[in-house]
Amino acid sequence: MDDGLVVDLSRMRGVRVEGERWTVRGAAGCTAADVDHATHAYGLTVPLGIVASTGVAG
Repeated sequence: MDDGLVVDLSRMRGVRVEGERWTVRGAAGCTAADVDHATHAYGLTVPLGIVASTGVAG
């Protein structure tokens, strides 16, 4: 098949951290690096692997 659809979510990179509740919400286009950067300020970490460019949703 030659037909297909590509949905680029790379601009949807928002990450929301609720430090008191230890919860993190990331948009579909964020990467492991985005999540790591946002959670670091709260002393939190998320086990997403070792490649910072890995997409969280995929």
